[in-house]
Amino acid sequence: MRAHEQLQALLREFMLMSFGDSEGDDVPQRLLALMAGFAARFPQVNEEPEAAILAAHAAGVEVIDDLVYPSVTEGADAVASLLALLEEVDAYCAAAPGMDVLAADPEAVQFRKWYLSAFRDQIAGKPPVSWPDWS
Repeated sequence: MRAHEQLQALLREFMLMSFGDSEGDDVPQRLLALMAGFAARFPQVNEEPEAAILAAHAAGVEVIDDLVYPSVTEGADAVASLLALLEEVDAYCAAAPGMDVLAADPEAVQFRKWYLSAFRDQIAGKPPVSWPDWS
């Protein structure tokens, strides 16, 4: 949930930064465009899993045993692009003056790598690996 909240805060801040600035900084603009592209290309991917995550959080559940996403085979390249861009975003947040959202902490970065690599690996036919087993 912490990783989800950090990404949502980052997207809000980048969106606010983009208002009235047609040029904008490259990194925020690219992240906003990539996330908008994800939403347009894979709308079915987030609905049920997002609801399950939010319901678990509201109920105080800390571990979800199985979180199932619809299979989107063309998503592997998109995941690789997102992983690379999020590394740039962290560097941007660390270097940009006046950012309200900080770069992801080391644990959040590791979680992000596990979470996103799970999509890539399972699309490639590999079995799922739990967070405790991966980290």
